[in-house]
Amino acid sequence: MSVKLWINRNKIYLSIYIGGKRWRESTGLTVTNNKEQNKAVMDMAEILRSKREVSLIAVSNGLSDPALTKITVLEYVKKAAAEKNKKHPIHKVVLWIEKISPTLKMDALTPTWFENFQKTLQRETTLSPYTCENYACSLRTLFKKAVRDGVLVKDPTIGVKHIPCPESIKEFLMPEDIKKLAAEPMGGILGADVKKAFLFACCTGLRISDLKSLKWGGVSFEKKTLTKIQQKTKRAVYLPIKDEAIAFLHLLAEENPNRTDEDFIFPHVATTGTNMNQYLIEWGKRAGVRQKIGWHLARHTHATLLLESGADLYTVQKLLGHTKISTTAQYTQVTDRKKKEAIDLLPDYGIVGH
Repeated sequence: MSVKLWINRNKIYLSIYIGGKRWRESTGLTVTNNKEQNKAVMDMAEILRSKREVSLIAVSNGLSDPALTKITVLEYVKKAAAEKNKKHPIHKVVLWIEKISPTLKMDALTPTWFENFQKTLQRETTLSPYTCENYACSLRTLFKKAVRDGVLVKDPTIGVKHIPCPESIKEFLMPEDIKKLAAEPMGGILGADVKKAFLFACCTGLRISDLKSLKWGGVSFEKKTLTKIQQKTKRAVYLPIKDEAIAFLHLLAEENPNRTDEDFIFPHVATTGTNMNQYLIEWGKRAGVRQKIGWHLARHTHATLLLESGADLYTVQKLLGHTKISTTAQYTQVTDRKKKEAIDLLPDYGIVGH
C-alpha cells in the first residue's frame, strides 16, 4: 500500500495504491509560482497525505478510522442525508439527532444510546409506530455502512430490538370497485392520463415509477407481454398481461398512431410535476369507492386478486418483481369471500335438533 503526492496542472492529488488498484483523490490544494507559498502548500499536502495513509492502514487492518470516529454522529448523518432524495427518512433522523445528541461523537455510540433513541421516538405522540420504526431502520442501515467503511468498529444497533408495529391490513379494490372507477370520468388532459395509468396498474401491478417510465417499445402485442427495467429494483421483468390490458393498450395505441418505441405510454403522467394523488382521491370519492385511492392501492389490488384467484405465492412474487418472497407474503390476507368459501366446505355435524 502507498499514498503519494501527485501534481498535475498545478493541482495536488493523493495517488493511492492498494491491492493492485490505483486511484487518485484531490487535496483541494494548488501550487503557484511563489516558492515560499508553495512550501506552505506542500507542507499542508504532506499532512493530508499522512492522515489519509493512517486512515487507510486502519481500515485495511479492521480498525476504525481514527479521523472519522472523532466526528459527531450529527455530522456523519448529515453527510449521508445529503446524498439521499428529500423524501428519505434519514432527513427526519437528522432533526431528531440535532434535538437529542448534537455533540455525540461516532466513537461514543453504544447500544444503550440507540435504544434510548428509539424510546424517544416512541414517546413522541405525533409519530406512528411505523414511522418510528422507519426512522430507526434508516439509522440502522447507516451504522452498518459505517462499520463496513471502518468508521465504527462495532454496530451499535446489534442486540437492540426493533420497534413493534401492529400488523397492518392492506386495502385493495374488488372488481366491482374497479368498474365504478372505470365508469367515472376524470377531467383534464392530465386527469384522463392519470385515470388510464391507474386502471392499467390494477391490471399489471406496476408501481407509479414504472408507469411513468413505461414506453411503447416494451410492449409486445403478439406475445401479450411487457418488458420493463423496474425503477426501484433495477431488475428486468417480463410481464405477461391479461387480454383486457392488451385490449386497453390497443385503444391507447389507436389514440396515438404516430407513436414510436421511445414514446411514453402515459406521456402526461410521465412528465408532470403535479402531485397526482389528489386527482386519485377525489376521483375515488366521486365514484363512490370506500378506499382512499392511491397509486400503491392498484398494486395491492393486483397482488391480492391474483392470490384470491388461486395464483401461488412464488408466481405472484415474480409478477410483482419482488426480490424477497416475504414482501409478497404481505398480500396473503384472506378476504371475506374466501373465509365464507372455506366455512362452506365444512360438512354438517348433525347438531341441529339435539
